[in-house]
Amino acid sequence: MASKLIWSPLALPPADKEKAGSWGHATGRIWYREKNLLGRSGLDRLYAASSEEEVKRLLLEHGYPQKDRALDMLAAERDQVYQVLSDITPHDGFYQILVLNRDAGNLKLALKYALLVQDKDPRDFKSQMSRPALLDGDLLWRVLVGGEADKAFPLWAAEVAARARQAYGENYDAASIDRSVDGDIEAIRADLAIHLKADWISGYLDRVRDLTNLETLLRARHRKMSQALYESSLLAGGLIDREAWVRYYQEDDQVCIDDLCHTPYKVLSAHFVSYGDRGGAALFSRDRDKLLAHYLEAGVRTLSGAPRVIAYVMAREFEFKNIRLVMAAVADGLDRESIQALRRDFRKG
Repeated sequence: MASKLIWSPLALPPADKEKAGSWGHATGRIWYREKNLLGRSGLDRLYAASSEEEVKRLLLEHGYPQKDRALDMLAAERDQVYQVLSDITPHDGFYQILVLNRDAGNLKLALKYALLVQDKDPRDFKSQMSRPALLDGDLLWRVLVGGEADKAFPLWAAEVAARARQAYGENYDAASIDRSVDGDIEAIRADLAIHLKADWISGYLDRVRDLTNLETLLRARHRKMSQALYESSLLAGGLIDREAWVRYYQEDDQVCIDDLCHTPYKVLSAHFVSYGDRGGAALFSRDRDKLLAHYLEAGVRTLSGAPRVIAYVMAREFEFKNIRLVMAAVADGLDRESIQALRRDFRKG
């Protein structure tokens, strides 16, 4: 089941053709910042924390900016990480690949706000936006919600938005906006990686698409999703062809499990049995992240280059997920054993 190249019909985000830099310099900057990663011992302390103050002290020790709230420290550190990534990479495409997922969420938010919300409040809209992203909140508000023309609005975003509006207009189902934007953004990310000749990043994106499709299949099994809705939700590209994913809708679980045994996703086959159990979806999400981390971890062992830099960014992202889980436990008094079961370790050691 070989991967197919995706050459998106959509425009790509523009890149700075005069950008200076080298991967040697970028890796040097990352080597310095890697020392602040939590690692296994830091995560042990994080999951043992019983108060927000304990979490804040730990984050300060690991280079997070000083803020009043732990989640504000997380947001500030994420901004710093991506600003460094933008500054040091010799091509904008790597930064774009990693932040476009947040642009997807922001585009969906703006389109739904424009099409479905009666009382449009710009402050409420901007408070829901994810960052960092390529598209500015004010720009999204003016163009997609306010309907103003603005030459600063990039072609790729205009095309994605137009296709999502068209998809919504066919059935007036808000979920069609999500499916259209998600599919187009993934196609753009795949195309960016191809243009960059970044095979390692392409391999990561292949796995992201496959694992998204696997979760869609599991949801279809347990929520009685129609075949038409299932097929429209599938992402193109990946190590498993879309045609195979379409076929799996009609196949028995054992056929799907047997096929997965010949892919990197063999370890996830047990979820065909457990996904419908209480907490099964959360455990699948954890195991999916572990599988992606195993792939990304190879970048840490790269002496110099894009994999080393991207692996650092994703290691921080795994920290952010763990921090949010622990803060939910601290704030809501959630059972610590159940939270511990969802822990994401980026590295085994």
